[in-house]
Amino acid sequence: ITIFHDRPFDRTLSKGIAGLFRIDKPTPLQRIYGNDTFTHLAELWRTLGGFSGVQLLSGHILSENLEMLHDQERAYGDIVYNFRFLTDRELKSQFVLNDGE
Repeated sequence: ITIFHDRPFDRTLSKGIAGLFRIDKPTPLQRIYGNDTFTHLAELWRTLGGFSGVQLLSGHILSENLEMLHDQERAYGDIVYNFRFLTDRELKSQFVLNDGE
């Protein structure tokens, strides 16, 4: 990982390096790592809250590549909380869809 910054590193971030929990491919090893990581991060959040440096945030992965989205579901749809696909209304608010899509 390369981090570009315009000031000394210790003044770049408020509490340390930010990160995003995400598994890109549903391989068995990544699923094991992903499950263990999510369980650990959830426990930190549950027991220490924000003092742990972990924040539990919801989010969406937006893509027109359906195969990539289905890979995301296979990778951790049953690991993270509330995994779901966007509704048609939500999709239309983010993308210009052709008729029938």
